[in-house]
Amino acid sequence: MQRVHSRLNSVSLAALLCSTIGCSTVLDLKQASVDPDPAGAAGYNATGGTAGRGGTSNKGGASNKGGSSSKGGSSGGSSGGSSGGSSSTNLTCGDIVNVAPALVQSCVMGNSCDPLVPTHTLSFCITYDAADACVDNASTCGEVASCYKRTWESPSTCGTSEVGWRCDGNTAVNCNTERNWSVDCASLGGKCVLYAGSDTGTTWPCQIPNTTTCNAAAGDWKCNGSVQYTCLGGKYYGMDCGAVGLTCNEDTPGSAYCATSSIACSSPSTSSCQSNGVKLCGEAGYAFSYSCTRGGGTCLTDGTTGWYCPAPGCTPADENTCTESCGSGSLMNVCVGGAPYQIDCADYGFTTCVTYTDPSGGSDYVGCR
Repeated sequence: MQRVHSRLNSVSLAALLCSTIGCSTVLDLKQASVDPDPAGAAGYNATGGTAGRGGTSNKGGASNKGGSSSKGGSSGGSSGGSSGGSSSTNLTCGDIVNVAPALVQSCVMGNSCDPLVPTHTLSFCITYDAADACVDNASTCGEVASCYKRTWESPSTCGTSEVGWRCDGNTAVNCNTERNWSVDCASLGGKCVLYAGSDTGTTWPCQIPNTTTCNAAAGDWKCNGSVQYTCLGGKYYGMDCGAVGLTCNEDTPGSAYCATSSIACSSPSTSSCQSNGVKLCGEAGYAFSYSCTRGGGTCLTDGTTGWYCPAPGCTPADENTCTESCGSGSLMNVCVGGAPYQIDCADYGFTTCVTYTDPSGGSDYVGCR
């Protein structure tokens, strides 16, 4: 099942830390949820050269991470809760792919301009109309950076041998051997203060002002209102989830994360179709919803963890087996409702397609550069 929340929890921060020490990743504070591990971000490996991106907000079933384009529980969810049954048997999967151009733009810009691991793949984003609200209709990377409070930096931003975090005022710059990026600590409710511990330069650099001593257990991520934090040397480090349109959830003690929803639901791991959209009660007991309409699909669910938006002529099996890849030059091969779909990065101001490996073990995914 898709991830329902992003990861800014201990996992993500740890991942983020990795980027500065060679894990090729970046911090993720995305809209669905943010890894409580904003430290360095154990990002992803980029085939085509790109810095890893940390964890990040997830929306869907089980939290964030690059995620595979396939999802959903069982591959044959067609019983109970199906809103329209399977697609017409007179069509072959891929014959009709009717996608809203504005949705494709939002997903491409959100996934490609953000230095962190995307909340979900382009295939998922388009199929389920899952672009974060603040990047909806974004046409430039500047608009995406304004949403997420982080951005890619040019090679000249860091010295040739410089690796790790540094503070430029309240902007924290992550010098990475693959690609540099930065985060605006002030916009996340904090200030840039490098932790003076043994891992200086790799730990999440945004310190949250607080007059009390931080005494959470080492490695734990906690919530204080909308703030997700961990304790380093008695100080609070983390971010205000509210700054990026999220809320702080801690359904597992010590594993707080920034999430898109804090609305509780009473039947975890259940799904239904309503108005051609998927209504979910996630594993952690929070409610989420997706729409199949703009992606051109039809809602189909088995009532539990098998939920889909297959395109005409496609089946849940097509969604679960479709993978992403780069074509020639700037072309990306993705899937919409299980149907093959090609996107040209050049149409959105980029020059090439790059392939990333999901650090959490999911399928490879693509983006533009």
